[in-house]
This record gives sequence, structure tokens and C-alpha cells, in this order.
Amino acid sequence: MVIARGLLGIQTTLVKNMQHMVFSLTEAGARLFVTRFFRQFISIGCVTILEGDTIFIFGENESTCPLKSILKIHSPQFYWKVMTLADLGLADAYINGDFSFVDKDSGLLNLIMILIANRDLNSRKSNLAKKRGWWTPVFLTASLASATYYLKHVCRQNTLTQARRNVSSHYDLVRA
Repeated sequence: MVIARGLLGIQTTLVKNMQHMVFSLTEAGARLFVTRFFRQFISIGCVTILEGDTIFIFGENESTCPLKSILKIHSPQFYWKVMTLADLGLADAYINGDFSFVDKDSGLLNLIMILIANRDLNSRKSNLAKKRGWWTPVFLTASLASATYYLKHVCRQNTLTQARRNVSSHYDLVRA
């Protein structure tokens, strides 16, 4: 290290050997979901995700982009948290150390600015909500869940004998 610094006249540092991450099936699905979302959502700014030996670049050209944020993923749980909890999942993953920023000073600020700029841009561009009206995927999943709970309730019979069994299993009716 000292010889390299003396010969080259520049500061050098050792780079850790990056290891490939191993994903479970749910984490791989979450990774696919999050990367597709970033690919479709980010058009202003540049977000780079470093994950072991894999690099994902989303948004504008990295060399000409004024807003850049580089995320280094430490745990595959990052994708699951972001997919299931969205912005709170991103905050939770950051707090738990599932990812960090290469630029410690302005990485977080740049990421938030990129997300806000793209949110505003996508809300202006989106005519999908106008075409769809009140019917959204959230209502679809909510109605499916309600139907499932209703069918479970209808199928669960509480006859007089079943009620007696429930009472006897939950309460000690015999005093010793």
C-alpha cells in the first residue's frame, strides 16, 4: 500500500471483495417489484443501487444528472420492506442498516428530493386515475379480502353443541 502510494503519488484504499447476495423466493419477488417500480417511476434524477456484484441504475444519464443518490444494499430484507411498507419500509430499512448511502453527506437528501420530484411529475402525467375512476387495485384487493372473510364467517357454524364446547374449553366451570 505504501509502495503504491509512493509510486503513483495518489491516495489508494483497499476495496472489499463484493459478495453475491442470496435471496429467498419472497425477497427475489420483492426485488423484482422494487426494481420495476424504480424503472417506471424515476425519470428525474439518478438512483443507483449497489447490491453485491450487481448494479442497477434508474433515471437519467448518470454523468449529466444533477441529482444523484447511490444506495448500497446490505440485506435482502431491504426489498421486502420497501415493497410491503413503501416509504415507511424505506425508513425502516435505513434505520435497521439494510442499506446505506455511498455519499454520507447528501445521499439521503438527494434520494428524498428525487422521490418528491418524480412524485410531482408522475401525478401530473397520470391520466390512469381519471380513466379508472373510483375502481383501483386497492378496492379490488379489499373486496376480495372482504369476500374471503364473509365466506369464512358463513361456513363457520356455531350450533348449540359447538357453543357448549367453546364455553367448556375456554372457561373452567368446575370449582375445586
